[in-house]
Amino acid sequence: MLARPFFADKVPPTRLDRGAGSRLSDWRRAVLHLTVPRLAVRPAGRLRAGLLLVAWLLAANFLVAPLPAGSLPAALQRATSWAGAEAWAAGMKLEDYEAGPYELGGDFTLTNQLGRQASLKDFRGRVVLVFFGYIHCPDVCPLTLTEMGRLTKRLGADAKRVQILFITVDPVRDTPRRLKSYLANFDPGIVGLTGPASDILAIAARYQARFTRSTAQSRSGYLVDHTGFVYMLDGQGKVRYLFTYDAGVDLFAQGVRRLLKG
Repeated sequence: MLARPFFADKVPPTRLDRGAGSRLSDWRRAVLHLTVPRLAVRPAGRLRAGLLLVAWLLAANFLVAPLPAGSLPAALQRATSWAGAEAWAAGMKLEDYEAGPYELGGDFTLTNQLGRQASLKDFRGRVVLVFFGYIHCPDVCPLTLTEMGRLTKRLGADAKRVQILFITVDPVRDTPRRLKSYLANFDPGIVGLTGPASDILAIAARYQARFTRSTAQSRSGYLVDHTGFVYMLDGQGKVRYLFTYDAGVDLFAQGVRRLLKG
């Protein structure tokens, strides 16, 4: 068993609030949200991720001189455009998101949006999706929670066998009361969790999630840079899939149904 995926100390969180409309910012985002999880999973995912990383370097003009025409494989040429990268990501299969042989995750106990203690072990027997975020997040968090709401609708009756957990990375502002009000906008079944900052840091470390308070400000105050992974756990609490937030409802649903089948 590998105690820590090799990317854990090498990839800083994205500055999601900076230059959201720029191509360079888009490609920075692609590296974190498309490449990093795949470097930690199956060989097929690592190969695609490595090629995507090379494509990002080319598209961001990090090479000193342009390469001669025709010197790149066709797949890499397509990936050097943002549209190509999106199409490539859309071609990822469920197997590409398998968590692999890493020691990832573990039980935890925090406070839910009703002010009561809640532990991961409380949801044994269900497929659990865990996401780290915060209420004032301007983009990734509302997008992910919207996808989680769509997922529960897609699953139909199977949604009763699934639990979504939203762990705040901003416990100072994200009180149980605020979590309750915020999460009600997406799906009534989502459980929001908060607690002492030290506890959340320890839990994030076990799940290889990273976050840090940004120097940037928004109208609502400071922002928090954070990774945007969705962890899918089986009924025994083991992380089986490590998704990017934008993997899509189809893949989320495939993962859930595969785990429900055992």
